[in-house]
Amino acid sequence: ARFGSAISPTRFETYARCPFEYFLTYVLGIEEVEAPSEEFQLPAMERGSLVHDLLRRVYEERLTGHALGRLSDDEVEASAARGAQILDELGRVHAENHPATWTAERERTMDQLKALLMHERDLHAESVPAFFEYEFGISEPAAFVFELSRDVAVAFRGRIDRVDALPDGAIRVVDYKTGSPGRYKKNRFAGGTQLQLPIYLLAATELMETSDGSALYLMVSGPKDVPQFGTDELRARMGEFRRALRLIVEGIAAGDFFPLPASTSDAQYGCEKYCRYRNVCGAARRNLAEMKQTDPDAARLAELRAIE
Repeated sequence: ARFGSAISPTRFETYARCPFEYFLTYVLGIEEVEAPSEEFQLPAMERGSLVHDLLRRVYEERLTGHALGRLSDDEVEASAARGAQILDELGRVHAENHPATWTAERERTMDQLKALLMHERDLHAESVPAFFEYEFGISEPAAFVFELSRDVAVAFRGRIDRVDALPDGAIRVVDYKTGSPGRYKKNRFAGGTQLQLPIYLLAATELMETSDGSALYLMVSGPKDVPQFGTDELRARMGEFRRALRLIVEGIAAGDFFPLPASTSDAQYGCEKYCRYRNVCGAARRNLAEMKQTDPDAARLAELRAIE
């Protein structure tokens, strides 16, 4: 049996972070309403979307099919110059409505683009950008189906920021992140909160018919690489990966949607700081979470969060 329709890996990560957040977002369909405020910088989600669009267009137009390590200084400058044109196009509305804010954001973004191009030239010399916003399960190709057991399968859909080709026939899945680099840990499932790239890597290698690949978060701020498994490392930890998916599927199927920030000291479960719905839980959320941890229903989530 298939577990529902094709879903995005981020849904599973949301459940692992907090079942109640999953319930509010994906079961009730509640959307966050941003309070109006003076705009001194772009909202994080809006900035993330803008940077993703900028990088896709620069790399697609200027760097497709070119080994990043062979870029000359002139080619880097030309790519950055094209990036400036694209950024002005993408930010036209911001420039009109908030000129001072946009001037600062534009300078910051251009500095990051130039630093990122140099970073990739130095550290990803053999990478050849090949595919951008590679979709599966959204239109074509079909969803990636992962067999959890003989009886249960999960279908995933997604959009991979970039897939690079390597000289030995392997691929590299690249996912851009514009937030804080401290949130993501190298080669970890992080209690189910870092499942996106392992799923993307499995999907990409299957759909592109290759057995060798790797994946990384590319932190735009820095810039910095956070590697997330090669195919060999992922195969070695397939038991843990399968168990993490199974625990999430079982929790969702059982309707275990209680708020449970099991480790409020850990940044990945930092509901006090990051959760959109912390006011819904109320001031007693910590006490309620402590009480819930003795409930048998919470054992499944405790087991999930023990997976490194």
